[in-house]
Amino acid sequence: MRALVVGESHSHAIAEAVAADPVRYRGIKVRRLTRKRGFNQDSTPLEEVVRMAGELRPEVPLFLSMLGTYSNIFGLLSAGADYDFALTPTDSSGADHRAAALLPHRAVSGAFSEHIGNAHSLKKIRYATRSRVFLLSSPPPKQSNDYIMQKFMLQQNRQYRGRHVSVGVTRPELRLKLWKLEVELLKELAEKEGMEFVPAPAEALNEDGFLARKYYAQDATHANPRYGSLVAEQICQLHRRVRKELASG
Repeated sequence: MRALVVGESHSHAIAEAVAADPVRYRGIKVRRLTRKRGFNQDSTPLEEVVRMAGELRPEVPLFLSMLGTYSNIFGLLSAGADYDFALTPTDSSGADHRAAALLPHRAVSGAFSEHIGNAHSLKKIRYATRSRVFLLSSPPPKQSNDYIMQKFMLQQNRQYRGRHVSVGVTRPELRLKLWKLEVELLKELAEKEGMEFVPAPAEALNEDGFLARKYYAQDATHANPRYGSLVAEQICQLHRRVRKELASG
């Protein structure tokens, strides 16, 4: 085994990329965690993942694709008045003062931290292994509101047998800012827990910092296997680095 990837829904793109090119990505194993509820096909229980992590040799790094979904939970759909916030505690210049409400940085950051800080499954896996551990960034958000609404309404039609649901989508700029805040908090978590944070591949971003259109999956929030291939390349590069560092002592 070259690397073990453990994750939630965003790990699916990596798994598809590995399956599509098994020679190039030979030895990369991807395991999707079983959820307490929802879609669990081809998933692995937490206890089994912890066992696998504990059995990794030091030269086989562990990659965690977890926690990168709260920016979508908090900021994908519009549920009331438009709002904005300062991306850092000390600089409010980036906030859109045309928004109906300007929220304190601490309030928005605190909503993320409440969930990210209680990452029990992640910590259980991380501390089960002697290997190097890397925390993968989630993909950046999609810029097109029309695309998101189209995919969301298709999902609702399936779930509710064609009944339309009145929803809106937040401004792209707000979604991007929420994702950037999430990334910064995940960097802090990685440093605190002895992991290395791996940013989203730069080539997957468009000129505005959103996910480039060719990397869209066929839903509102996820990336496709082409994006997964970019992450798989990052994994291969980091695997080579780990081996080189171990060899040099």
